[in-house]
Amino acid sequence: MTITTETAHSPEAILALFSQAMNRGDLDFIMTLYEDDACLIPQPHQQPVQGKPAIRQALQHFLALQAKIHIQRTTSVQTGDIALLRSVWRLTGTDPDGSALQMAHESTDVVRRQHDGSWKIVIDHPFGADPS
Repeated sequence: MTITTETAHSPEAILALFSQAMNRGDLDFIMTLYEDDACLIPQPHQQPVQGKPAIRQALQHFLALQAKIHIQRTTSVQTGDIALLRSVWRLTGTDPDGSALQMAHESTDVVRRQHDGSWKIVIDHPFGADPS
């Protein structure tokens, strides 16, 4: 079920809305959190995918796992209508062969304030703050 009345009214709210939507399997709502021309790094060391159709396709894999995600913001830096977010995320569930699934990474996201005051993701790098 897509909730169309929720928007991120602060840069940090993006993280909470994203995790809530992912945990309920609501890809349609997740896509409302991205700008039309946003980019996502789907896996470590992969090239970014750009635009909502490509991001949707990349995120379907994670939603198909029916895992639960917890996101904890570690840093938020804002200048004007742009903000840089860093967070730690943990994904738990069961992979397709029935084994326990646990992933944890440190994310970097760039978000931008929209004309209506809401915030949307411009760059989503779920592995962008991982230690090298």
